[in-house]
Amino acid sequence: MFKNFSFLFLLSFFLLFESVSASTCLEKIENIYRQNSNPEISINYEINIDKAISRVEKLVEANKDRVTKTVVGVNNGEDLVRIHIKSHSNSPAVKVLLLAGVHGDESGGVGTLIDFLERNINNSFYSQNFEFVVYPYVNLEGLRRNQRRLLDGTDLNRSMNSEESVPLADLLENSLLGETFDISLDLHEAKKKFHFYSIKAFEEDGSLTQKVLSKISDEHLYKSPNEKYPYLVPMTTNPDKHSYVLYSPGETRSLSTGSHTVKSFVAENLDVKYSYTLEGPGQMDIAKKIPIYRMIVENYLIEILKRFQPIK
Repeated sequence: MFKNFSFLFLLSFFLLFESVSASTCLEKIENIYRQNSNPEISINYEINIDKAISRVEKLVEANKDRVTKTVVGVNNGEDLVRIHIKSHSNSPAVKVLLLAGVHGDESGGVGTLIDFLERNINNSFYSQNFEFVVYPYVNLEGLRRNQRRLLDGTDLNRSMNSEESVPLADLLENSLLGETFDISLDLHEAKKKFHFYSIKAFEEDGSLTQKVLSKISDEHLYKSPNEKYPYLVPMTTNPDKHSYVLYSPGETRSLSTGSHTVKSFVAENLDVKYSYTLEGPGQMDIAKKIPIYRMIVENYLIEILKRFQPIK
């Protein structure tokens, strides 16, 4: 393992590189969104999914030496797309699973994922240390309609590894079974929330999430109203019951069992210790939200790398 000053030097260089390379990215990521009117919530937008797909296609085309796109199956006329980004390193890299758009009305994660890839795909920090498997827009039929569920009303994020067969869930599962990952991040949004939070698959993650979120301003993180932790979060529909345990600002674990989420499937069926559902705030302007969301993703990768191998 390299000494700490080596890591800090490389990380400082990486941050400087990022600030310069950001100006060379495509048009602003928020331009793939359009506003909707919804009397129930003040901020509501939807993605132009064809613009999002076009940006991913250009990214693949421009990096054909190490990026491959595979259509792992078709459901209701929509492709389930998988992107594989090889590491430039000859030694084993940290293998990362990234997903977005599992819920069709939570498209902020899709934009965040595309923004992360556009900014970092050719950054040596990432290309030397990581291998990525990316599902950039899982639920295309929902994203096209700005609707959470599949066309038949099924909630995909309650259908993984379930007894009842759901074709899109089956496609996703079968495309992942037998693989190993070091970390998995599934990007979502909480439509009526104002703050970010991360849902852990397991209670214990060696303070990884605490370290990740400590680099994010507290004003952007979901906190206990009395600033005492752990805090049991009341359910919106029934305040007498609880949905999450909040361990520290933004750090949560679901209290529901048998939820059949992507996070749980990856943790239990692929044996991934570090598996998370990331929740962005639906009530934050998209132009403000995506940079913070991207930073949380980047922080997870920086922190997980410290646990697995030396910096290259």
